Amino acid sequence: MENELPEVNEIVVVRVIKVLNYGVFVELLEYGNEKGFIHISQVASGWIKNIRNHVKENQIRSAQVLALDRSKNQIDLSLTKVSSGVQRRKIEDYNRLFRAKKLIEVLAKNKKMSFDEVWENTAEPLLDEFDSLAEAFNE
Repeated sequence: MENELPEVNEIVVVRVIKVLNYGVFVELLEYGNEKGFIHISQVASGWIKNIRNHVKENQIRSAQVLALDRSKNQIDLSLTKVSSGVQRRKIEDYNRLFRAKKLIEVLAKNKKMSFDEVWENTAEPLLDEFDSLAEAFNE
């Protein structure tokens, strides 16, 4: 389910946790809230007078992984490399997966089983047959 770290060039969903004059610290929502950093030069194309005009704390965005240092668990990201269409689709996909996970949690609680057990027995077979859990639940 949740991987340790993303791959370089992967598009990930992030939440802005701290905005500084030189960049933005974020948490990667799909990767157990791993921390990442977006340098000011990767926040927006062109010159940035005030970084807070481009990003706000607690904002959800999509970012591309630029570099990864597994030994330091350091992840460098970019907002400029993600088009608005890709950003919108990625966040929609994340929200659908989040809702599906919540449904699996409710199912696990009702059946008095662990989340992992229900995921393995329910979600994984559905993902083999459908492209996403949202599509499977809609059927």
